[in-house]
Amino acid sequence: MALSAEQFSAILDHLRSDATCGRDSEERVAPRVGLRVRATVTCWKADHKTVSGKVWIRDISVGGIGLLIHDLIEKGSLFVIVFEGGNGNITVVYRVVRCQEAGKNQYIVGGLFEKFGESRPKSATVIVGESVKA
Repeated sequence: MALSAEQFSAILDHLRSDATCGRDSEERVAPRVGLRVRATVTCWKADHKTVSGKVWIRDISVGGIGLLIHDLIEKGSLFVIVFEGGNGNITVVYRVVRCQEAGKNQYIVGGLFEKFGESRPKSATVIVGESVKA
């Protein structure tokens, strides 16, 4: 199961509402929602090459995302997730702030929100070098 653009947007809207209403009981900067959904991530490596692969999204907050992946990603690297939706896609760029080994060929990645890409009609997003373009 994949997380749609509409679901992603609804989760962020709800988290923002919780934070402004004081309903978050955690001591985190931003509350998060635990998930177990697949996504395709495109990452820019230190050698300026891009790699794409399927990952598990563990949690989402207004400020970031938690992933479970199979390859080590260097701290400071950028990665993109495109959430597809019926009315267009939501492209989100994150920066790796943590990559910790969780087992054999498994890593827990913490990504800090960098920016939203432009909303695009389905299947129009292409990753080129260090930028997101259509």
